[in-house]
Amino acid sequence: MVILGTIATVWWMAKKPEGSSPTAGKTDSWGEVSRGDYKLALQPSFGLKNDSTLQMNALLVHGEKATGDWTFEVNGDKRIFKKEEIAKGPIRGFSAHGPLASYAHSLPKGMLKPGKAFEIRVRFQGKVDGKSVDLTTEDRVTVPGMNLRMDCDSKTLTVALTHAKEARGYWSVTTNPLNPPPDDEGASEFTRKSSLTTVLRHTISLEGNSRVEAKVEGMIDGVPWEIRAHTAYENCKAQDSIQVEYDNPNNTRATLPRLRYRPVLIKDSEGTSRVKVTAWMKTDQPVEGTWIIFLQGKEQAKEVRHTFSKKKMTVELPVKELGHYKLGISFLGTENGRIVDEKVTGDIKVKKKKGGDQ
Repeated sequence: MVILGTIATVWWMAKKPEGSSPTAGKTDSWGEVSRGDYKLALQPSFGLKNDSTLQMNALLVHGEKATGDWTFEVNGDKRIFKKEEIAKGPIRGFSAHGPLASYAHSLPKGMLKPGKAFEIRVRFQGKVDGKSVDLTTEDRVTVPGMNLRMDCDSKTLTVALTHAKEARGYWSVTTNPLNPPPDDEGASEFTRKSSLTTVLRHTISLEGNSRVEAKVEGMIDGVPWEIRAHTAYENCKAQDSIQVEYDNPNNTRATLPRLRYRPVLIKDSEGTSRVKVTAWMKTDQPVEGTWIIFLQGKEQAKEVRHTFSKKKMTVELPVKELGHYKLGISFLGTENGRIVDEKVTGDIKVKKKKGGDQ
């Protein structure tokens, strides 16, 4: 029998165990991609600690080893990192490891405002797994905004994201009375939180005399954001202009996981046990990338690595010994051109059934 433990969100295997080797497993036919079918994916984000930066993470999808020149361009401002320069040592604001590269582009003060657009272009010229490539990807990132609208007739407040097409995250609205009672010490403060939602607007009931702060934390048009807007209402009329602020999101990716998996223990007529693992990305968007599945216990760690053009795979890993196993699954690839990097872990126990069988 197989007993599943609690899934952890921390990757239990930071690197491939020494002495492990890829083990071929049975797979569903999902259209395996040729090793030479490399693509360049991009994940932009904004750093707001101290000086503001536009962080650009680039990935050579399906690649393992890469050496070459990287070019990052933001609104016409170009920065080239040559292969020789990369090999010499650390470069401030830039790093490259295998198929991944990252560059933090400094932004002048006041650049982060609703509606501001950034045209991004990334190019890689070099070799991936020994094959010469010249790949380019482009992206456009628009800074979202937030609007608050009070309806006195229905006594509702509508919080709406602006300059955005799609949002996935968490909403909260905190209110304080304009004239709190004596010695209130914050007792009248009230916070309304919503669970994960994909809407661009959120409506709540609200009295017309309140200080209001609304916040959204999540992925907006594929970019992690935390946005806040605040103002005060007296007799349903705004007393101040709506102030919009931005902050670093608090581990948004970890709070919005999409990787799912299902393990099943199989025993054939000869008494051999196998762990059948089905893993998939829960998304309506097309995904493409590399799956890695580890199974580690008393036996030497087993690894299955496959590159697929679709979002789901199934493998079977043989188990010779009874005992406790760690299962680790990761997917590194792209979803509509944006980087996806997700990992999950689980515990598996292979025990004897009554009568001595597994």
